[in-house]
This record gives sequence, structure tokens and C-alpha cells, in this order.
Amino acid sequence: MERMCGIWVGRVAVAAGLLVMAGCLERRETIRVQPDGAVMFSGEFVGDPADFRGDGDALPEAGVAGWAVSQVEDKDKDKDGKPRITRTASLTVPPGRPLPSTYLAVEDPRASIVLQFPTELLAERRADGTYYQLRRVYQRRADAPYTYEQRRLENNPSSKRLLTADADTLTDMERSELLALMKKVELSKQLQGVMAGIRAIGLGAQDRGLSVYAAAERYVAGYDTAPIAALLSQPKSEQRDTSIVQVAEDFTNGLHGAMMKALESSGLSAEQRGLFKAAVRLEHDRRAVTEDLSDERWEVRVEMPGEVIGHNGGRTEGSAVVWEFEALAIMDRDQEILVSSVVRDPGR
Repeated sequence: MERMCGIWVGRVAVAAGLLVMAGCLERRETIRVQPDGAVMFSGEFVGDPADFRGDGDALPEAGVAGWAVSQVEDKDKDKDGKPRITRTASLTVPPGRPLPSTYLAVEDPRASIVLQFPTELLAERRADGTYYQLRRVYQRRADAPYTYEQRRLENNPSSKRLLTADADTLTDMERSELLALMKKVELSKQLQGVMAGIRAIGLGAQDRGLSVYAAAERYVAGYDTAPIAALLSQPKSEQRDTSIVQVAEDFTNGLHGAMMKALESSGLSAEQRGLFKAAVRLEHDRRAVTEDLSDERWEVRVEMPGEVIGHNGGRTEGSAVVWEFEALAIMDRDQEILVSSVVRDPGR
């Protein structure tokens, strides 16, 4: 079973002031539709090195799916002292060819888990000219199952204060309460992977899958957070910080082991266990992409032939229609881009 263990380690590191988050990747995407139906795509992606490490959402890569790509590192650092990287990419799709829906090759196994943006273009001849209809959908990312428990706690003033406070400003009792809340949030996230496994093996084996669910609950309920609480109360030091990360990793390793043991003793066949593990792994990978996307921003520009006669964009700039949105726009909902134009016949 794939370990969905980064969340707890990350949360404990945040509480301890250890974690330096990746910056906000800025995506500036342009779509230019030509009168003959060819479509030119270009993009500029700006962020820090962590945004380009390749283990989150897909970005254009040189030689992949026809993209031409270049990348430079800015001399000036950002406000956190990190270097800024700018990647530019371009692709031209001839008339009548399928338009890309991800930045990956169609046969890439990750194509099903990264951000999907299916894009369609229809050119239709009418009595007064040629009409062009473009639609792109940035498809929703499942977020509510993973963030529900934290949002619920953040709606409670007392728990919200603990979740947002620096650990070194809390009393010993408050630190223990904070870690109990973090365990609860982490468990809710881990159980979403288990639920995917249960769905994969089917209703007839649900009771056996639920034994893994119960094992995760028992492990988290019985886990003693006192060692981490004691470390959080100490003055910051390299030794303390290393110890905090190690204890947090031990927690997730133990949780993984408890679920694996329950799965092996569940009575499921080897084939069913394989299906269960594969579903958990897929859920983990899909969620990792969503978390990578969660702080990103988009500016999408569409330039159409002729006169724009309708759109749902935020503004126009000359012949271009522009949309600006942040990651929240694709959490549990689609972000649709619609624009229509016409090249009228002379004299019309």
C-alpha cells in the first residue's frame, strides 16, 4: 500500500516552524486561433525550483507531446530569497487535429491524475460568415473529502486558534490539544485512500476492507503525541528540528504498517489486495497533484479570428479575452472558458 504520509510530517513541521513552502506558481497561458482552424498554444510558468521538481502537476517538457520548451533562472531572488525560474512553452496544432487536454503525452500513465483541460474548437460556415466556438474546461479536483475535517475545525473558534498558532506560543496543554486535532485531520485524509481501496474491491468484500479502515482508526487513536509535544516545547535547534521530523515520520510509518498488517490478515485474496493497494496508490497520487495545484494562479488569454461576439471572460484587451483565477476555482468545480467569434463575409 502506498504511504500517504507527507501530510502529517508537513503539518508537524509547520507547527514547529520548520517547513518552507513552495512558492505560488503563476501560469500565463495563451491560445491563438487562426482563421484556418490551426491553434497556437503558448505558456509562461513562473515559480521557484520546488515548483519544477516534477513530482506534482504536469508542466510542458521539451520534446513531450510536441511542446517546445525553454527555461531560465532569474538573477533576482524572490522575497523569501529563492531563485525564480521562468519556463516558456509553445505548441501549434494543425487544423482538424485533436487539441491537448494535459501537458503529457496521451499514453503517459500519469495523464489520468494530472490537471485536465480538454479544449475544443468548432469552425462553422453560416450564411453571413465563419463562426468560431472555443471551449476549454479546467476540470475539477476533488478537494472536499480531504479538507472537510480541517474546515470543520477551522469553523470552531477554539480549534481554529490552535491550528493557526505557532506551537511555541502555546501552553503544554494547548500543544497536546493541537496535536490531537492534527491527528484527527490526518486520519480523515488517510481514510480517503482506504475508502478508494474499499470501492475497488467491491461491495461483497466491503467488510474485509473496513478492517483496514478500523485498523487506521485504532492506530491513530492510540498514538501517543507526548514526545512530539515535548519537542515542540523546546527552544529551536537543529537537533530538535531533526528529532521532530523523525518522530513525525515514525508516526506515518507506523500507520502504514498497521494498515498493511490489517490488509494482509483481512481474508482478501491476493488479487483483491492488489486492487486495494493500487486504488490507494492512485488516490494518493491524485491528491498529491491537487495539493501541488492548491496555491497556483492562472491568467488565460484567448485570441480569436475576426470579431468576438460572446465570452464568459473577466475582461478584454483588444482582440483578446482574459480570464484570471486561482486554484480555488478548480476545487470541486469546473472552470470553463467560453469564447465565440465570427469572420464576416465582405459586405455583411
